[in-house]
Amino acid sequence: MVQIEELGKMIAQMMFNRQEGDGRGENPELARTALKSLKLSRETLLDSPMDALRQRLDEEDGAGLYRMELAAKILMEWGYVETDAPGTLFRKAKEILEYVQLADSTFSLERVALLSEIDAWLDGEC
Repeated sequence: MVQIEELGKMIAQMMFNRQEGDGRGENPELARTALKSLKLSRETLLDSPMDALRQRLDEEDGAGLYRMELAAKILMEWGYVETDAPGTLFRKAKEILEYVQLADSTFSLERVALLSEIDAWLDGEC
């Protein structure tokens, strides 16, 4: 699996692309590449129960929770440019972040902010 730092760089690039507007079209491919580095497909990520996902991402070094959080961020960025089913991506990202928030031994204000961002997006969708 790719290093967590490399995944963070891919996510930062997706955020930059979205905010600047120029590279938004590149984000789906960046998301696929990032998920491939986690040895996940989009379908596997969307369909896997939380415990199974954590176990799968934990295998190499026990950093599954960190990778789950990154996977949630990937889904969020993909959701911002998705035209077919962005709500599905945001809902799964929310489920993952809530799981990580409960399972992690540290409280994260960043996760709280991401969850609020997701809720705002989902509220606007309905």
